[in-house]
Amino acid sequence: EDGSRELDGDALFIPMNGTPAMGALAARALLQAPDWRLPLLPAGDMYLEKVEDRTFERTSETGTESITATQYAISGLGFSPSYVWLDEAGLYFGSADGWFGVVREGWDAALPEMHAAQQERNAAWLGQLAEDLPERPTVAVAIQGARLFDPHTLSMTPGVTVVVEGNRIAAVGPDGEVSIPSEARVVDAEGKTLLPGLFDMHVHLSPIDGVLHMAAGVTTVRGPRSVRRADQGAGGHGSRDPGVDCPLRLTGLRADQDLQLDRDGAGTGHHGCRA
Repeated sequence: EDGSRELDGDALFIPMNGTPAMGALAARALLQAPDWRLPLLPAGDMYLEKVEDRTFERTSETGTESITATQYAISGLGFSPSYVWLDEAGLYFGSADGWFGVVREGWDAALPEMHAAQQERNAAWLGQLAEDLPERPTVAVAIQGARLFDPHTLSMTPGVTVVVEGNRIAAVGPDGEVSIPSEARVVDAEGKTLLPGLFDMHVHLSPIDGVLHMAAGVTTVRGPRSVRRADQGAGGHGSRDPGVDCPLRLTGLRADQDLQLDRDGAGTGHHGCRA
């Protein structure tokens, strides 16, 4: 870490690749902070949200036991929240995700329910993000004065007007020669370049990536052809296939579900496309 900031109160330092218990320590510190928010070192802020209380049960030789744990969402460490469960005393009960899970000894059976609860909350969060991030114009949009890049001829054309109506390009032509609807929103692109969409040429996809790609103007991504063999199960990157790369179009994206990726009508995945 490199950086500094001036402080007038408490702050947190969270190491990269720390243990899962670091999430519990952070949550306990945030619960004591005003508005459940603390500055991070060397930069940034972290805040806490309560998701739900949930009771888990287990059967042992002494009978049935139960424990009530609270799921918290911690934001500020990455693009999406991380989740941690604390018991009624505020002590670490566990956390779970698609890669691994940690839970208090003897409560292993609670992990699938914890994971499902975290996925449910994350899906709702992603769905809201997908509603909040996009700009959905209710009138036509006319972009004027742009330098237009043509990927077919690899050429730049200055002084171009592009009219977009809904999700379709309605007209393209030289400035002053394109009919612009009277109610259109006009964008002055003088000195700027207009592209048909950015490409991210190396991705390892997770559920949030499609939403953030689209918000940043990335409409096509390239997975490095990471294919899982059946005997490797669902975890890990799988074996490398030396075949062609896999361009994936972010079409029909729904942020409240797993990424639905299309390569000429076939293939889904998180780290590349299916062979």
